[in-house]
Amino acid sequence: MLASQSLSFRQLKLHITKAGVLFLLIVGVMLFGAVNYRNNLGHLFSFLLISLGLLSMIHAYRNLLKLSIRIEPAEAVFVGHPAYFKVHIDNPQNRAYYAINIQWQQQKPYSLDIPPQQSNAIDIAIMTKTRGKFQPKEFLISSIYPLGFFQVEYRYKTDVTVIVYPKASKDSTTHLASQASQSDQGKLQEGMDDFMGLRNYHPGDPLKYIHWKALASSDNVLIKQFGGHQIQQLWIDWDQTPPTDTETRLSYLCRWLLDADQEQYQYGLRLPNKVIHPDSGEHHLHRCLQALALF
Repeated sequence: MLASQSLSFRQLKLHITKAGVLFLLIVGVMLFGAVNYRNNLGHLFSFLLISLGLLSMIHAYRNLLKLSIRIEPAEAVFVGHPAYFKVHIDNPQNRAYYAINIQWQQQKPYSLDIPPQQSNAIDIAIMTKTRGKFQPKEFLISSIYPLGFFQVEYRYKTDVTVIVYPKASKDSTTHLASQASQSDQGKLQEGMDDFMGLRNYHPGDPLKYIHWKALASSDNVLIKQFGGHQIQQLWIDWDQTPPTDTETRLSYLCRWLLDADQEQYQYGLRLPNKVIHPDSGEHHLHRCLQALALF
């Protein structure tokens, strides 16, 4: 997460809006008519409108000045799902900020108000289209408050990234089942006599198998494993995928990893450029899926 950036006057850029151009044209016509007909009331009203426009410009700057902005990186997602980047805007002033717009590229902007000396946050959803590392690069922070004649903006550059996993194949193959059916390969054998070691806790595991001494000395919840024979390992291998294009093969591997994790197997991953040794748990699954994403 990046450190907060406090907006200064030099960082802000001012643009006149379409409403502002129309406002200037109307004031210009009124002022021309007042000069042409020597109408004092017309002069007074024209200069009143001009001062209103100048005040609007000052307040537009003021509505972004000294705000602090920071952003949190999004959690990993699968291709085709939105990544959510949380943008925090902190208001250290004793006045409120109104109609602050946050936008990424051409998406519809998000708008929020920030009370005095408080913070507000909003999740920016960005649809992912390709696997790998995705970096949004910059967000547009802007405001047209109070009258909409001027837009003050700041382009917030960021280096936060999100890992985008490959899309899991929808093909319900029997590959995983056939590999695991040989002596329950890699399957956790519980409820037998021989202590086989420890593994991470999975929802639904019996409480009687929790290793309470390990829990007392750390935050990790571990489960004791028992079995009557040595646990064999399940390998998910690139060479076992159908010989098609790279993305399709990664899609199959992604599906097999998710199935192996759901069935609580101990599994490893073999890619042409990387080998991840068998293990289980959420962290291990993320590590394997990340290897597919960055392949």
